[in-house]
Amino acid sequence: MSEPPKSPLDHDDFGLNQSKIIERDRSKKLERDAGGKPLRTFPHPALAVALSYEAPHAPKVVAMGRGWLGQKIIDTAREHGVPLREDPALAEALSGVELDTEIPEALYAVVAKVIAFVLRTQAAARGDGA
Repeated sequence: MSEPPKSPLDHDDFGLNQSKIIERDRSKKLERDAGGKPLRTFPHPALAVALSYEAPHAPKVVAMGRGWLGQKIIDTAREHGVPLREDPALAEALSGVELDTEIPEALYAVVAKVIAFVLRTQAAARGDGA
């Protein structure tokens, strides 16, 4: 099988070290990592969106893709330890935002919940969260 076509987004630096991934998928299965912890896999995601947030600015959409590109975004996020969150409605809403563009004000409240999720996940991973 041949490689998927190259894309302008087909590079290793999606800014994922400080990003959050919102993903939507149609086919989910549960697998386990080396430590036996459940690991969700998304073999054919319908949509993946990556956000970058640097206060005091609004979050920006820094990567977006469907199908194989969506999976590449998810895989890259995992490789960099970026928390993943599934939110189909938000992913669809963000898919209309141009790349490297701040999210619209109408999405601030729901994206704030994603940022809170990421902060809790990171705190729990460090052992200092609830």
